[in-house]
Amino acid sequence: MKSFLAQVAAAACFPSLIAAAYKDAFVVEFDGFVQWSSESLHSQVQASLAARGFDCTASSRFFFNHAVFRGGSFNLDCTTNKLTRQLVVSTVQAIDGVEKAWPVTNVEPAIYRGNLPGARDGSSRIARDLGSYVGHDTPKPLAARDGADTDTFSTHVDTGVAKLRTVNITGAGVKIAVIGSGFDVDVAGLSKTNIAYVHDLTDNDNDVRDNCSFHGTHVFGIIGAKGDEARYGVSGVAPDAAFELYRVAPCGESSTNDMLINSFLEAAERGADIISCSFGGGKAFPEDPWSAVATRLFRNGTYVSLPSGNGGPGIFSGVSPAMSDAVTSVGSTDNTVTPYLTWQGNWTATTGGGPIRFIPGLPFDLPANNKLTIWSPNDVIDQSSECQPVPEAKDLPADLSNVVLLSDFVQCWNDAAGASVSLTKTLGIPYAIYYTSKTWTVSDGPGFFEDTLDPDVKAVATVDYETGRQLLDAFHKDRTASVYLANDFSVASPTLENRPNNRTGLLASNFSAWGPALTGRSMPLFLAPGGNLLSTFPAKYGGYGVVGGTSQSVPFEAGVAALVKQAHPDYTPEEIQAVIAATARPVKWYDASGKVSDFLAPVFQQGGGLLDAWNAVHSTTLLNVGELSFNDTVNRPKSLSFDIKNTGKAAINYKLSHRGAASGYVLETAKGFNFTRGEAFPVYADVTITPASIKIEPGQSASISVAVAKEPALPEAAERVSYFGGYIAIDAEGSPDVNSFTLPYTGFGAPLATIPIVDRDNSYLMYWNMTSSSQTRIEPGRVFKCTLDLTKDMPASFPDNLYPGVWLDPVIQSRHISIILVDAKSGKEVITPDETSSDQVWGGPNTWYWDGADANKTFIPAGNYSWRVKAQRLHADPAEDSSWDVFDTGTWVLEYMSNSTLPANSTM
Repeated sequence: MKSFLAQVAAAACFPSLIAAAYKDAFVVEFDGFVQWSSESLHSQVQASLAARGFDCTASSRFFFNHAVFRGGSFNLDCTTNKLTRQLVVSTVQAIDGVEKAWPVTNVEPAIYRGNLPGARDGSSRIARDLGSYVGHDTPKPLAARDGADTDTFSTHVDTGVAKLRTVNITGAGVKIAVIGSGFDVDVAGLSKTNIAYVHDLTDNDNDVRDNCSFHGTHVFGIIGAKGDEARYGVSGVAPDAAFELYRVAPCGESSTNDMLINSFLEAAERGADIISCSFGGGKAFPEDPWSAVATRLFRNGTYVSLPSGNGGPGIFSGVSPAMSDAVTSVGSTDNTVTPYLTWQGNWTATTGGGPIRFIPGLPFDLPANNKLTIWSPNDVIDQSSECQPVPEAKDLPADLSNVVLLSDFVQCWNDAAGASVSLTKTLGIPYAIYYTSKTWTVSDGPGFFEDTLDPDVKAVATVDYETGRQLLDAFHKDRTASVYLANDFSVASPTLENRPNNRTGLLASNFSAWGPALTGRSMPLFLAPGGNLLSTFPAKYGGYGVVGGTSQSVPFEAGVAALVKQAHPDYTPEEIQAVIAATARPVKWYDASGKVSDFLAPVFQQGGGLLDAWNAVHSTTLLNVGELSFNDTVNRPKSLSFDIKNTGKAAINYKLSHRGAASGYVLETAKGFNFTRGEAFPVYADVTITPASIKIEPGQSASISVAVAKEPALPEAAERVSYFGGYIAIDAEGSPDVNSFTLPYTGFGAPLATIPIVDRDNSYLMYWNMTSSSQTRIEPGRVFKCTLDLTKDMPASFPDNLYPGVWLDPVIQSRHISIILVDAKSGKEVITPDETSSDQVWGGPNTWYWDGADANKTFIPAGNYSWRVKAQRLHADPAEDSSWDVFDTGTWVLEYMSNSTLPANSTM
């Protein structure tokens, strides 16, 4: 049987296991007793696999030699496909001197690519007094830094960064490592940024520039932009810090966990105070190698900032390694101003014409004097987001070289097999214009579009709904209607319009992922601006662009950490994290309709709330933790404590009280398999705080104890697993600058082991089509007629090329999953073809099928069989039977053809 296990730091990044040879890659950590070189590691791996009959060659990827992590990663190339990833891991881990082994997995940057519906109720407003600035692109120098009005950038004003700039807190003296996909360091907005070191890990040289992506340049500008010629007021949160840049993704490809590990270790070894990395994906337990490295470095003195992810709203939507212990996990708030940076174009038709404004996407390669013929599959402007069959497109022009597709931003297409496809790729159209939907709001932003589905598309652009209507109407009236799009910034007449976001500004972004971590730990720790941020962009786009995501929140928060570090160079990473969390401002809840409620959003959505850089720097109150996690009802401590330290020059009287935040459910329905997607109720837990008031002298500390006294009164708390949270409010009487603090806490109203691991609605008996590499659900009792030849690597074959298997769709990750073949008559477990453990980061769904090679070609007699999935529940003791979620499929029948070569004393 083969496993198509979905590795969720990303999908497995190596050739399919059904190839004639086995190719993969692995990460190894040494124990504390060996001092191997890369060559020694490779020799040990090759010898160990050879002892088990496998001819393999190991070759070097990275070698790690840091105090917190020593080991290496290697490619593995074997002459047979009999190997499985689990077998390699177990073989390598059995080598004396190896502490742990893991597979290499792919990792993506946390870019918000989706078009999830934002808040819809346009009548709901948050009071703001913000104007709208519209102006053509005339470069505007930044004023001198000692001027009172130096920094008017909306995100800086809203978080106290601008105020700190007036007292010269700008990150000076702090070293920050920015780890990203690639950086256009030659753009004007970065001309005076102090770039002290660069390393391209994709080809091991000192040129981190790329011409294929925007992500690294955009996040770098958020934290470090500095240039007298900078336009639109763009500057970094910590513009005077020293920066080291690490490129970790080749053009058009993702990064890998071993490359990221290497970049983290190198940055720490070179003395970085702060690591800002906007990559992440999937859910992993703390023993995942990249998560482990990030945690160890944080505890060893390097501040690490990571994205919570863009899978929100909803419980358990966060990603790793932000889920790991200790590190700073950052969520996103929406900008109070949504910048629209557009270029000039025009349309022409026999019925008329006129100018349009558009946003260039990625890619964007157009001839200078283009004239693109408009074609659209849409009869009307408003389209459904439900996937539709690919249109026949009989009216497409014969020559497609200058055709542009006009489509709704939300449209989705399926081929005849039901698979989602790119319409431009399917039809061979080289250009595309996507218009935003009628319900699009200022919260959704301008709509920068990156086409990752069609490698052949030459250019994509976005226009607003009304422009889309205009172009579609022109197309239906005149099939020769065309559009011109400026191909370069120099001829684009770029215009910036700042539209006030009175709907969701300063509130948690709809896409921002929620906690908890798989361990039950609270995350994110707090929020930073990330929704619709204007920052530096590759030069071909004029050096500036607007995108959003927790990728953008990370460098903003890391910049604030640098400001705190400049003001308090003696602070540890834990103290920086704790003071940012304690001085953050909890935000209110708003729902999918856009209604802002008069109660606080769940802590699992916002952590401590929106950070406040000024208060974090000026606080003379220092807590020793950033959050309190009370976990579930089985693992809940009787109480948790935290310390308050008075770092000021006078005694402070502290009064502590409780402030409730929204609670909710984990599961949509009792005994269901889906998590809730963004719900919250104004029902609160209650806690006891001891002592409730205390006087602390200068330089002294005191301990405070907190216990859960009452869970929120949610009627289905036990069946649907309730979650709750709130804040320990701390008023500091006599504090000179900052006198109000909050410490977030979270918990659950039932055992997390209540949550199922296997989704029984979407897991089933199936056959795997080896020809089309697809699965089909089948009814119990299907007969599979097998020809068996034990001399072959894959002994079993079937006349129709359909193999018996199971489709497994997990609800959430498990520390241990077994797929077992069961004799349906006796109930005996025949073989356990494959198992996974928590260090093999994965998600679903997954296909498992029998091909006769399992368990070293163990012979399976003819008969009736079923599949059994055993998965360890969250926070459950593996020694207890109740700790396992057990799922049995229906039966299938195995028969052997007369031409099979069976073992002696066996029957057909």
